[in-house]
Amino acid sequence: MFIIKPFNLVFFCFLAFIALTIIILTKILKNKSIGVKKLILLIIGCANIVLWIFYKIWLYQGVEVLNETGYVFNIYKELPLHMCNVSIILFVIGLLTDKKIIYSYCFYFAPLGALLAFVTPSNGFSGNSLFALHNVGYYFTHALIIINGILLVTLKLFKPNYKNALKASLMVLLLSVLAHAINYFFLYVCHQETDYFYTMHVTNISLLNVIWDILPIRLLYLLPPFILFGALLLVLTIPFELSYKKENKKNYQNN
Repeated sequence: MFIIKPFNLVFFCFLAFIALTIIILTKILKNKSIGVKKLILLIIGCANIVLWIFYKIWLYQGVEVLNETGYVFNIYKELPLHMCNVSIILFVIGLLTDKKIIYSYCFYFAPLGALLAFVTPSNGFSGNSLFALHNVGYYFTHALIIINGILLVTLKLFKPNYKNALKASLMVLLLSVLAHAINYFFLYVCHQETDYFYTMHVTNISLLNVIWDILPIRLLYLLPPFILFGALLLVLTIPFELSYKKENKKNYQNN
């Protein structure tokens, strides 16, 4: 029951649950003060960190369905340095510091990465109950990443525009380089093969495999998808920019 697979009924119901949660929270909080909005989001963000920690504890204790896939818990590979895990921590830091560059990452990049995690789940996270403990950790931490990122905009704490889209792109680039350095540190110092931000091409993802066949150079092979990602951000920003211009025009005519 409640078996989740990419694009099955449970999958779409789960996406609907995420959308409904965003709508309800936006309606409840839209007229609250900025301080109250940030406090509620901070509570949700901290709750997601706690959920992520318990999720990793469950993995450490061993999950039978994952063990059948050959999964072995390795602390070096489970640190909060993956694309989505980073956003869980950055979201809380962003709320505490009010840094727009962090908001940019949490809105533009994190929800997209979380959605891709739903579409291309790791072995053992598909074909079984959504409410199995390991799936609760996997799907609901990613769900909160999407919810939190979008709430930044719907609650008007963050304004998407071309400048912020550029900031998001630059932050992804910087984090990728940093993750690449960490991957090499673990490889040569700790003798552990990690693939944070997929810079080492250890993780088997079909799209990245195609690019790797064309450009088999670590880190640099991510340049084509990075360019496509930057272009996608600009496209996603167009509706916001048009709405700003329409609003400014209306205000100008009223004055």
